[in-house]
Amino acid sequence: MKKTFRLFLLVLLMIMGTTTGWAEWPKVTEGEVKEKAIIDTDFQDWTKSSTSSKIATNFSNENITFTYVNTSVDPNATKSNFPTSDDPAYKGYIMCEKKEATITTTAFDNITKIRYRHGATGGNRGWGLKVKGDGDADWVLISDATTSSPTWVEKDINRKNVQLQWYNLNSGQNAYMFELEVYANVLITAEQVTL
Repeated sequence: MKKTFRLFLLVLLMIMGTTTGWAEWPKVTEGEVKEKAIIDTDFQDWTKSSTSSKIATNFSNENITFTYVNTSVDPNATKSNFPTSDDPAYKGYIMCEKKEATITTTAFDNITKIRYRHGATGGNRGWGLKVKGDGDADWVLISDATTSSPTWVEKDINRKNVQLQWYNLNSGQNAYMFELEVYANVLITAEQVTL
């Protein structure tokens, strides 16, 4: 009976594999351009600093500098004001002082979109975002959405040779950034298979 059941399962899996295509793994061919997360961080892998951080991007291999004004990154910090500060997702962040504060990057080759999760300990505050890329005479406002509890901001950028600048939306209050994802179109230099 067990042998018959095993044979039945094997035949069933073979039939499903040929009809559903599960045996064909999606591939990314060498030389193809794909959108990838070149920065994906919760800041726990960054070094504590109140001046700047130099980050090597994934896939595009760029060295990007984040320069801080009245701002600091702390990979081990927690803030008890956040209801789930014991959650590892809230360990480590970038925080601005209760002043005019910015985080400015050097230029990325290109950025397609950006996601960041910011929070604050009260209303009408958080991190705003501006960009400056090819063809921009000055900084272009992307987001000025305030928050009180941790909230994701997701925006399409679609610019080349582009800098990012976050700024404190309420200079009399702190703002926190818990996670950051930066996406870009990158040239794949070796075949990749998703398992």
